[in-house]
Amino acid sequence: MNFRYGRRGAALKEGSKTVFPVSKTEAEKIFAVLEDEKRKKGYAATGENPAFQAEIAAPKTTGNKRDKAVIKDLKAAINEEENETWPLSRIVWRAGELNLKEAAPLVLKLIDKTDLLLLYSCIRTIGRIGDQKSTTFLQEIAAGNFPSYIRNLALAALSNILEGKEQEAFLKELRGKLPESINMVFTLENGIPEVYLKDVFSRFGTGVNEFAVPLYLLSRSNEQLKTAFTKALDVIPVKAGYFRAIRQLYKIAEMLDDADTYAVFVKKIEKAQGTFSSADSYEYIDKNWGPIRNELQKENSTKAFSKKTKQYFGRRTLRTLRKLGEDESLSYTKFATSILLRYDDEGDGEKPAKESKINYNYNSATRTYSTEVINNWFDTHSSYISMYYILYANSTRYRFNKAKQVWECVAPYEPGKVFEPSREEAFARLWNKAPEDIVRLLTKSNCERVTDFALTVFRNNASFSDYIQTHHLADLLRNKSVKVQQLGLDVVKEKFANTIPDAEIIVALFMSTIKEARELGQQFIRSNPAAFADDAVFQTMLILSMDKELHDWLENFLKSHLPKASTGAEVIQKILDVICVKDYKLDEAYIQAISSFITDFYNPAIGLLSNEMVFDLLLHPNILIQGLGGKLLALKKLPAEQVPEKIIFTLLQSESIIARAAAVDLLNNLGSAQLLEKKNLILSLCLSPLADLRQSAQKLIERLLQAEPSSGAELVHLFLPVLTVKEKHEELHKDIFNLLTQKLEAFLQYIEKKKTLSLCASRYSAAQELGLLLLQKYVPLSGLSVSELNTLADSPLLKLRELIRAHYTGNIALIKNDRKNAILLADATWEDTRRFAFDLFRNNFTANEWDVNMFVSLCDSIKEDVQAFGREMISKWFEKDNGFEYLMKLSQHPDSRMQLFASGFLDNYAKSNYEMLEKLGGFFVTLLSQINKGHTAKVRAINLLHTEALENEKNALLIVSIFNRMSASAAITDKALYIKALTDIRKKYPSVDAVLHIKDTPVYQKEKAHAVQL
Repeated sequence: MNFRYGRRGAALKEGSKTVFPVSKTEAEKIFAVLEDEKRKKGYAATGENPAFQAEIAAPKTTGNKRDKAVIKDLKAAINEEENETWPLSRIVWRAGELNLKEAAPLVLKLIDKTDLLLLYSCIRTIGRIGDQKSTTFLQEIAAGNFPSYIRNLALAALSNILEGKEQEAFLKELRGKLPESINMVFTLENGIPEVYLKDVFSRFGTGVNEFAVPLYLLSRSNEQLKTAFTKALDVIPVKAGYFRAIRQLYKIAEMLDDADTYAVFVKKIEKAQGTFSSADSYEYIDKNWGPIRNELQKENSTKAFSKKTKQYFGRRTLRTLRKLGEDESLSYTKFATSILLRYDDEGDGEKPAKESKINYNYNSATRTYSTEVINNWFDTHSSYISMYYILYANSTRYRFNKAKQVWECVAPYEPGKVFEPSREEAFARLWNKAPEDIVRLLTKSNCERVTDFALTVFRNNASFSDYIQTHHLADLLRNKSVKVQQLGLDVVKEKFANTIPDAEIIVALFMSTIKEARELGQQFIRSNPAAFADDAVFQTMLILSMDKELHDWLENFLKSHLPKASTGAEVIQKILDVICVKDYKLDEAYIQAISSFITDFYNPAIGLLSNEMVFDLLLHPNILIQGLGGKLLALKKLPAEQVPEKIIFTLLQSESIIARAAAVDLLNNLGSAQLLEKKNLILSLCLSPLADLRQSAQKLIERLLQAEPSSGAELVHLFLPVLTVKEKHEELHKDIFNLLTQKLEAFLQYIEKKKTLSLCASRYSAAQELGLLLLQKYVPLSGLSVSELNTLADSPLLKLRELIRAHYTGNIALIKNDRKNAILLADATWEDTRRFAFDLFRNNFTANEWDVNMFVSLCDSIKEDVQAFGREMISKWFEKDNGFEYLMKLSQHPDSRMQLFASGFLDNYAKSNYEMLEKLGGFFVTLLSQINKGHTAKVRAINLLHTEALENEKNALLIVSIFNRMSASAAITDKALYIKALTDIRKKYPSVDAVLHIKDTPVYQKEKAHAVQL
C-alpha cells in the first residue's frame, strides 16, 4: 500500500506501508491508522480546514522509554553513528526540552565549535539541565570570538547554573558590561524606577542590543529590577536596531523557563507588523535597488522583522506550547497563564469583523449564473494566535486560517451568539492539575475571554476551591467582572457557612457590586458587632477603600460602636503607613474623609500618637499629607515650645493651607518673649506670597504690639512703601492696607504730610485709599496750596476728587488768589474734574479775574474740551486791545480748530500791517500746508494775503514767496485761489518773481486766449 503526503503547494513525499500487495480490507485498515497519525500532526485533506489537535492522546511510549531513546541516540552520536531520522542538533535540543540530567556529560562530548547550530543546541540544553561541570566550557564560549547570540546564550546558561559566591562574582561581571548610565539603577536608594529604564531603552537605540541581555540576567536575582525591566521592555520597538535584542531575549527566556518575560515578547511580536515581506524582497536601500537579504547581513542593518519572521515566531511559540503540553510538562500552564495575562480588553480588544466573498456558479443546464455570498467572521482578539491556541485549540466554533494567520469563526457560529461554556482549550488535563494558574487568571486577568475560560475550568474542578486562600477570595470579590465576583461569593458561602471570615474578605464583600455580597458582609458583622468595633484592620480597610458608600456605612456603625482609644491609634497608624507610601493615589476628598473619621471617631487616640509620627507627616512631600499632619498637630494641642523650628518653617512653606494654619497656630501659642524672638519671621509672613499667611499674620502683629508697643511707628514706616510699588503677589496691597488701618491704625498719625500727599498721588488704589484716610484724619485741607489741591483733585480715586471739589466750592477766594495755578485745574486728567473746573470758572470769574495768559493757557491744552472752553472764554471776555496778542499766540497753535479761531482776527489786526504779516509768516505756512482740513481758515488767509499783495509791491514780494512755496503742493480746491492771486500779482507787478508762466494759445475765430501754467 503506497501513500503520498506533504505541504500544499510543495512536492509531495511518497512512502509505502507494505512491501507486497494486500487485500482491500487490510489496506483500508492500514490507511485509517496512517490518516489518523497524519491528522494528529495537523494534516488535513484538500478542502478541509485543519484545527490544532492539541488534546492528543498520551504518548504511546512512557516517559522512561522516550528518555531512554534520546539517551541512546546521543550515545550513538558519540560513537559517530548517524541518526537517519533526526539531525544531531535536534536530538541535543530534545534532551534539553526533556531536562534529561544524564544527557549533560554526553552533550559535552558532542560539542563542535565549528557547527554553530549544534553549538547553540548544546549550550541551550546544558543551560536548561544546569550541569555544574559545564561552567568552564560556558565561560570559554561567553568570552570567545563567537556571534553575540551564542555568547549571550552562554551567559544565560551560566546564570542558571552558578551558585553562591560564583554567582555573585558572575553578577558583578555582568554589571561591568553595562554602561555607567544604567549601572546607576543599582545605587538608587528608593528602588529602581521603571520610568528611568524606559527612558534608557528609548535613548540607547541600537545600544539596547549590547546591554539588554546582561540587564535581563541581573534582573532575575533582583525582584525590583525585574519588575522595572519587564515594564520597560514595552518601549522597545520591534524594528531594526532593537530586534536583535528582542530575538535573543525571547529565546533566552524560553530556555530559562521564564514564562513572564517570555510572554512579554510573545505579545509584542504578535502585535507588531512586519516591515517587509521577506529577505528575498527587493527595495531601494542607500539609493540602490537590491535584495533586502544583503542589508540584513550588515551589523547595523536598517531592516529587521519581516512578515515571514513574524510567522516564524508565531509557529515557534505554538510549537513550544505544544511540546510542553505533549510532554505533560507542568510548565505548559505556567507559560500559557503568563501569555494570557498579557492581553486585556481595553488595550487589545479588536471589534468583530466580517469578510464577504461572492461566488458565481454556472448552471450548464439552464445556462445561467447564480451568486452565493459567503461570510467569514473574525471575533475579538482573533489575530492573537497564541491566545486562541491556548483557549480554543479544540473548539468547534473557531479554526485557524493559516493563509491569513488569523483565527476565524466556524459557521454557523458568529461573534456575539450565545455559546454554552465548554472545554475548548488545549491540554485540558493539564489545566485540571493547575489550580494555582487558574486562580491567577481569575484574579489578575483583564480580558473577558480569559476569565470565562478560567471560570469554566474552575467550575469543572470542585477541588479547586480548596486552593483558594483569603487574599484570593478578596481579589475575586473585588474583580471588575461580575461573573468572577459571583464565583468569589459562592466560595465564601461554601467556606464560611458556620464561621466568620477575616476582615479582608468582609471588606471585599462590602466592595462587591453584587448586592447579595454586600448584604452577606453586613450579616457577618451583625453576628458579632463588638469584635469589629475594635477590629483595626477591618476599619482601616473600609476607610482606605475610597468608597463613599462604605464610608457612610462605617460612620453609622461607629456611632453605635465607638472604638477604644488604642484601636483608634492603631487605625490611624495603619492608615498613615499606607497613604505615606510613595505614589499612593490621594485627592482632597479622600484626605478629608480620613480627617473626618479621625476627628469624629478616633479623636481620643490622637493624644496617643507620637510627636515624631506627626512631624513626619508635616515633612512629607505630599501637600495633602502635610495638611493631614497639620490637622493632627492642631488636635494634638502640642505646646509650641516642643515643636522644632524646622517644622514651623516647613509648615509655613507648605502648599497645604491646613499645614500653614497649623504653623500660625503654633506661633500664636508662643509666649511674648518667644514671639519677639521671631519678630522678623512674623514680619516676613505679612509679605508672604500666600494670602492666608498674610491675613493670619495680622493677629501675630497685634500680639507683637502688645509685647512691644513702641514698635508701632516703626512697623508703619516699614509696611508703607509696599503700597507705593507694584504688588508682587495678588491682593498684597489689600492685606497691607487692612493691616495698617486695623492693627496699626493708632500709629498712622506719625505719617508726615508729604508722605500722605505722595500716597494720594500714587498709581495704586490701596495707597490712594490710605492717603484719603490720612487727609481726612490728620491733614487739614486749609493748609494745602492750590497746586497741592489740584494734584489731589486729579487723583484716580473718585472719593478724593470729590473731597477736593467740595473744598474748592466752599473756598472760591482760595482759587481767585492763586488764579495762575487754579486755571490748571481745567486741564485735569479726569473729565469730571475738568467739567467741575469749567463750571467753577464760568460762574465765579469775572473779566477782572481773567487775563490773556489764562485764556491762552486754556487754548494751549491738547484736550479738545479745554480748548473749546478757552475759545468760549475768549469770545465771552474778548477785549479789542488784546486782539493782537491773541492773534500772535493762538496762531502758533497746531490744532486746526484753534487756527480757524485765530484766523478770525486777521482782518482786524493784520490788514495793512506789513510787520504783522511778516511775523505771521510761519502761521500762514503752517495753516496753508494742512491737507484736507482747515479749509475755511485757509480761504480766509489766502483772501487776506491776496488783497494785501495788491496794496503795494513790498507786500507782494513777501506774499508771493509764501504763495510760490504753497502752490506746488496745494490741493486742487485751493490751487485755483493761488492761480488767481498770482495772476493778479503778476499783472500788477510784472517784476515780481512768481512761479507762473502765461503763454499765448491759438484759438479759433482769430481770437487769442491765455493759458496759465504753474
